[in-house]
Amino acid sequence: MTIETRLRDLEDRVARLEQLAQSESLPSAVDERAISRPVQDMGTQSLEPAPHNAASERAEQLLDELLSMTPPRLVSYSEAYRRIIGPYRVWRNAVHAPEVVQIARRTSPRQVGRLTVRLDALIVGKETRRPAGGHFSAADYSEADWIQT
Repeated sequence: MTIETRLRDLEDRVARLEQLAQSESLPSAVDERAISRPVQDMGTQSLEPAPHNAASERAEQLLDELLSMTPPRLVSYSEAYRRIIGPYRVWRNAVHAPEVVQIARRTSPRQVGRLTVRLDALIVGKETRRPAGGHFSAADYSEADWIQT
């Protein structure tokens, strides 16, 4: 397989992932294994995302770890991605952030102060140290409540 063929395969995979990231979740008819198939590169290991159940378990563990600290620790989107899904070559916000948030939203709710939160409440932008704007529109609390807590 030539480098050009590999590059086209990678570009096709990125395009598929970007399309999936725009939809809130994967449709049940889509075979995730076909989308996240391993990418063979010259001398590097595959960066295939972990299976859903393993990623979900790591997300629950990360949430417990972050909440065990006082105050609860915040984690960047990229760090959460690495800890839940695995390594990435180049961070692509449009692809990686929605993928990690999708898993984080499925974690079991926990009580923090007077808020009930999931892991997505503790994943923040490196610059803003806040969850993305869409987080608060889907949450049962405001950004002010989140900041106060």
